[in-house]
Amino acid sequence: NVSRTSTGLCYSSCQIKKGHCHTCDWATCYDDVGFIRSLLTRLGEQYCVDLDRVYAYGCSNGGLMVHQLAQSLPDHFVAIAAACGGKPHRGYETSFKPGGEPVSMMLLQGRVDQTIPAHTPAATVDWWDGYYYADEMAVVNAYKAYDHCRNSEPRRFPTPHGVGSKNVSCVEYGYNCLQSSSVVECTFNAGHDVLWETDSNSLADGPETAWFFLCQHSRAGAIPADSCVLPQQPASLMQTQQLFLEPEAEKSSKPAVWHYLAQVAIGVGFLAFGLGVFCSHRRRRRANDQRSDYAEFSA
Repeated sequence: NVSRTSTGLCYSSCQIKKGHCHTCDWATCYDDVGFIRSLLTRLGEQYCVDLDRVYAYGCSNGGLMVHQLAQSLPDHFVAIAAACGGKPHRGYETSFKPGGEPVSMMLLQGRVDQTIPAHTPAATVDWWDGYYYADEMAVVNAYKAYDHCRNSEPRRFPTPHGVGSKNVSCVEYGYNCLQSSSVVECTFNAGHDVLWETDSNSLADGPETAWFFLCQHSRAGAIPADSCVLPQQPASLMQTQQLFLEPEAEKSSKPAVWHYLAQVAIGVGFLAFGLGVFCSHRRRRRANDQRSDYAEFSA
C-alpha cells in the first residue's frame, strides 16, 4: 500500500516500522509506478507492441513491485508473476479498488524461504529489511475476489514438460474468472530462490513456469496452453488439470557440492562488498571529523 507525501511515495509497511515515512531497505520513495506508466505509454507510441499482452515478472523486492503494478495499473498489465517469495506488504490484500481490469497472478514460493517467509502469519516481519508481509492465502483470495473467480475447489496447474526440479507443485486457486484470468501459486523445495535448477530438456524451471502462465493471458482472449510451450519443448505437458489434493510431505534433496560452494562464494562476495562500503563510509566520516576539528583549532 502506497501513499503520496511531500517528498514522494511512502510504503505503508515502512511507516509501520518507524512510525513515519522512510525508505526501508531496498525501497525508495521514487514514483516507480508513474515511471512504468510513462514507459509503457512511450513504448506503445514508438514501437509495435501488443498492448493486450503486457506482463510483469519480478523476484523478491521486484515481486512486491509487480504486485503494486497489478493494483495500481490493472488496465496496463494482463498478468503478473511474483517469484522469490514475492508476496506483498501487509495490508495489500485489502487495497484493491473495484472496477479495474482483471489481472492474473502467479506466486512462486520456496517452501523454506526465510527472507520472505512462506505461509506465515500476517504480522511476520523479517528481522533485517523492516517489511511486514501479507499472508499468501489472503493475497490469493483477494485476487480471486477482484477477478470474480467462480470456482469452489482449487485444482492443479499444469507445468511445461521438463519442469520438475525441487518438486515444483502448482495449484490454480482461482479459475472461471473474468476474461479467463486465473490465480496460481507454485511452491518448491528451496529458499529465497528463482529456481534456476533444470534438467537437460528444459530452461530454468522458475522463469519457464512463469512464462508458461503469463503467455496464456491476453485482453483479446485466452491463448491455448500448447502455444505457450517454448519451441524446444514437446507439446505434451507433465500434468493434467485436476482437483487439488494436498501432496504428501516431500523430502528436500541435498544440493550438489558445486551448487553449495557457489552459494557460499556469492555470500562471501556480498559480505566483502558490504564491509568495503562500511569501511569506506567510516573512513570518510573520520576524515570529515578530522577536518572539522582542524578548522575549529585553526579558528
